Amino acid sequence: MHRKASLVSAVVCLSLASVTAMAQESDPNEEIRSMLHFASSLIPEIDKNQQPSMAFNISGQQTRIGDLAGALATLQRVKDPQQEVWVASSIASSLAWQGNVPLALTVVRSSGTGDAQARAQAYASIAQTLAQKGEFQESFRMVGLIEESRAFPGKTLLLAGALMGIHQWQWRSGDESGATSTLNAALDAVESEKENPFNPGFPDIRGQTYGGIVAGLAHEGDRAAAYAVLERIYNIVEDANDAEKQDLLYTLSAAQANLGEFELALETASQMQPDEKRDSALFIVALERTQHGDPMGALELASGLSVEFSRDTSLRSIADAIAASGNYIEALSTIDRIRGAGERAYGLSELAFERAENDDPAAGLLTQIAWDAARSAGKETKPYVFAQIAVAKGMTGDFNNSLEIINGMADNDRFWAVQSLAQMLVHAGKKTEAIALAESQQSAYPKACAYLGTAMQLIAEEREAARRKQPNQP
Repeated sequence: MHRKASLVSAVVCLSLASVTAMAQESDPNEEIRSMLHFASSLIPEIDKNQQPSMAFNISGQQTRIGDLAGALATLQRVKDPQQEVWVASSIASSLAWQGNVPLALTVVRSSGTGDAQARAQAYASIAQTLAQKGEFQESFRMVGLIEESRAFPGKTLLLAGALMGIHQWQWRSGDESGATSTLNAALDAVESEKENPFNPGFPDIRGQTYGGIVAGLAHEGDRAAAYAVLERIYNIVEDANDAEKQDLLYTLSAAQANLGEFELALETASQMQPDEKRDSALFIVALERTQHGDPMGALELASGLSVEFSRDTSLRSIADAIAASGNYIEALSTIDRIRGAGERAYGLSELAFERAENDDPAAGLLTQIAWDAARSAGKETKPYVFAQIAVAKGMTGDFNNSLEIINGMADNDRFWAVQSLAQMLVHAGKKTEAIALAESQQSAYPKACAYLGTAMQLIAEEREAARRKQPNQP
């Protein structure tokens, strides 16, 4: 039997009763089901590089409304076996959220060609979904499946990341004892890499992994644990040879910045060779200083970065933070420090988008300033800048001008803007206009995105209505 056909047969045979019960419980709106089916049918006409992400998004929504047969049909449109497992993880995560873990595992195990890494990543995705629901025991069972997987590059990173994902939800739920135990398991997994490295010829990945753990702990607010892990990075740096030192100093500087230890982070960065890696470390310090409420303190540091990408990204982030405090003049002045008309237009579009997303009364004016700058920069303006401005205009309720900008973009550059505008139109009670927007698209990619956006918002509103009727339901 053909592999794709066997996938459908396996899932249907093993879960017919579950699928029937799910469909009866969800009773999805036929219009939404049809939209998603049509969006799925367009996948073969889309550029092959975009097909997996579209299949991932569509199949996840189909599973949410109980249309498992439609989700499996979407999965069959994926030609790359490894990407097929990734798309299957979207279906599996939705099934796990609905309480059907056995079926979720069946979908993952029946897809692809047995690639250990792809399967393990799918198990990690299911584990995160279950942890979000507070089902920690089942989540740990998924982690066990990762541990049992064949060795592959990055397995330690994936395992530690999955455990820290569980830790995050335990910490949020107030289960500090459970979170501590999970953190220790993640740390043990990292240390096991020292004794049994996947490839002894590769650099020690423990420092990098610990750096990610420090960032997560600092974000969650578990600073005591974060400082304890930071000590482990110090020890690794102390024992490192010259070849490893540069990367480890970068990791250490970033970890110190994550904890708000900016003077220490700058001192660590000063020990690095003066190259792009050191600039990257200073870039992290500037971003973290902004996130810690000191955008003005980060401004001088960001302006002195020699790597253009790092400097511009830092300045955009700083401008966003300054605008959030209401100081729009200083925010615009910060954007003016960015070199190049096209990059300044990008900075203005991001600023406008951030303010629109936060319902800032100044968003309309900032969006117009960004639009004027983007047109003035001409060919220097990247397509994603126009898309961001179009979405920002939609957020402010200026649907007509948003659509005008979208219509001026190339078909394959407008996909995100079209999907976002469709969602906003539905949210504003303009479902007919959203469908008309989808129907007006000439190319498969933006058309599929517009139908997906319309369906996503309709599903979200149906779920919200159900939650209002049963406020204790997740």
